[in-house]
Amino acid sequence: MRKLFKYLFFSILIILLSIFGGYYLWEENKKRLWEKSKEKLWEKSSISLWDIEEVEESDISFTLNGLNKTVSLSDFKGKVVLVYFGFTHCPDVCPTSLYLMSNSIKKLKDKEKLDVVPLFISVDPNRDTPKIISGYVKYFNKQLIGLTADKKIIDEVIEKYNASYSMVPMENSKLKYTVSHTVRIYMIDRKGILRYSIDKDDQNVYYMLGKIRELLSLK
Repeated sequence: MRKLFKYLFFSILIILLSIFGGYYLWEENKKRLWEKSKEKLWEKSSISLWDIEEVEESDISFTLNGLNKTVSLSDFKGKVVLVYFGFTHCPDVCPTSLYLMSNSIKKLKDKEKLDVVPLFISVDPNRDTPKIISGYVKYFNKQLIGLTADKKIIDEVIEKYNASYSMVPMENSKLKYTVSHTVRIYMIDRKGILRYSIDKDDQNVYYMLGKIRELLSLK
């Protein structure tokens, strides 16, 4: 009886070890495959999918209203600047792009983060005051700076970046209107030159991470 018990015990033990061992190997293999897929995305990110013609700083410069101060693009010369146009009442597109931008920055090394400045420019100044925007952007990333201005200035900046926006009435809604706008993340190098404009279809964390590091490498 004892021999049978020992036999059953060791048989069950061997089966359990085989199961757990197999599961461990499967998990390790899955991790390796994931790391390889990240490497492929990294390789892809070094290839420009939508490079735009270089534009001198004077063509894309701006001075907008931040929280309790004005902010100019020239303030960040020597750093890589990411620019996104949107509005705080945006239901999905803006949060998605801002989360992607934020997660890309989070994957940078601490030293690299110091040289990256993400900006969110609201095209809805009637509702988005600097205080409201400042509170909004901090949900995504503490580095993110929220900016806006009156309509005339916003229109001038939008034109410089070849972007667009329009107010869309919403009947039977307390919001009264929403805003249709360009969904691109603009990347500006250390010299203040617009290098890339990333369309929403190309906005994935590792592609953007590669582009940021590419611009960080330029002196």
